[in-house]
Amino acid sequence: MFTPDNRPDKGEFYFPDVKQMAELTGAQPVWVEATMEPEYIRMMDYEARGIPFGRPAEVNLRNNHAQYIFTWYGLAFATSIMMYLVMKKPASDVVRRVRATRTL
Repeated sequence: MFTPDNRPDKGEFYFPDVKQMAELTGAQPVWVEATMEPEYIRMMDYEARGIPFGRPAEVNLRNNHAQYIFTWYGLAFATSIMMYLVMKKPASDVVRRVRATRTL
């Protein structure tokens, strides 16, 4: 439901629609699914002749958890230090005068 529609007029395909691609190119609608064989020489021959060859699907998700931990804990630490400095700062002359007038 999150995948946009294919736009064959611009050559943008977000999912394989074999019939739509065949109509665009004037070819027959054929789905070829090949997986890479361990025969390296044959795959090199396919590549040299321009024959497409497949490979097993793999999902590569980035693992930045350590980076996020250091970032957020570092920001929390820096914020704590800034809050401490603000709280420990001596009252300014204006604040002292306001406090003095309230007590009267």
